[in-house]
Amino acid sequence: MVSGTAEIWLQTSHTTDYLTAGSYEISHHAPSPATHARHQGEEDLKAMVVALTCALAGCANPVNRSTAVRYSEAAWTARDAGDWRRAQSNLAKAIPNAQVGGATPRQMSVLYYEYGRASGVICDWEAAEQSLKRALELDQGSNGPVHLAQMELGRMYFDRKDYASAEHYFTSLYQLFERMDAQTADPLGYAVFLDEYAVTLEALSRPAEASPLKARADELRRTFPTGQARTDRTPYGTQCAAS
Repeated sequence: MVSGTAEIWLQTSHTTDYLTAGSYEISHHAPSPATHARHQGEEDLKAMVVALTCALAGCANPVNRSTAVRYSEAAWTARDAGDWRRAQSNLAKAIPNAQVGGATPRQMSVLYYEYGRASGVICDWEAAEQSLKRALELDQGSNGPVHLAQMELGRMYFDRKDYASAEHYFTSLYQLFERMDAQTADPLGYAVFLDEYAVTLEALSRPAEASPLKARADELRRTFPTGQARTDRTPYGTQCAAS
C-alpha cells in the first residue's frame, strides 16, 4: 500500500490519499509546524477529492459510490476548515455508502481513520477508539501503513492522560520508526514523538527509559535549529460539546 520510505512515517492533517482499484498509497505532506495550521489546503483538498473519486470508481453500486464521494468531499472540506464535528457527521454517512459501494479494505481504512480522528477531536472517545482500531485492523489485514492508526491511537490516549494505553502504541511505533530511520525523513517531527514517548514513560515511573529519549529529541532540535516539523498533530479533545 504505502511507499516504503520513511517520508510518510508520521500522520499529518495534510493528507493526500491516492487510491486506485488495484493499489493504495497514502502520501502525507505537511510543510507547516505542528500547530494545526492546515493550509496547504486548496491543493491538498483538490488532490484528495480527485483521489477518493478514483478510489471508489470501481465500486459495485454507482448510487452508493457517488453518495460516498459526496459525503467524503464534504468531510474533507469541513476538516480542513477546522469543523471536525461536521467532518465526523459526513464521514458517518460516507462509510456505509462506501461499504455498500464495494470499497476495498484499504479504502475503508482511510475512512475509518479519518472518522476516528474527527471523533477524537470532538471528544466522542468511544467512536474514536473503535474507528482507529478498525482502521488498524484493516491495514494489518491488507499490508497497509499500520503506523498511521497506531500513532493516532497513541496520541489520543496520550492527550487523555491514559499513559498505559499510550505506551503500548508508542513502544511499537518507536521500534518501527527506528527500523525506518524516521528521524532522517522528519527530524523535528520525530523529536516531537520522542518527547511524547518520554513524557509517557515518566508518567509510568520509568524515568531511566525516558531520559535518553529526551536527550535525543534535544539533540535533533539543536541539529536543526531553524527547521520545522513536516507534520501537524490531530487536536484531540479540543471541540467537545458544551455541557
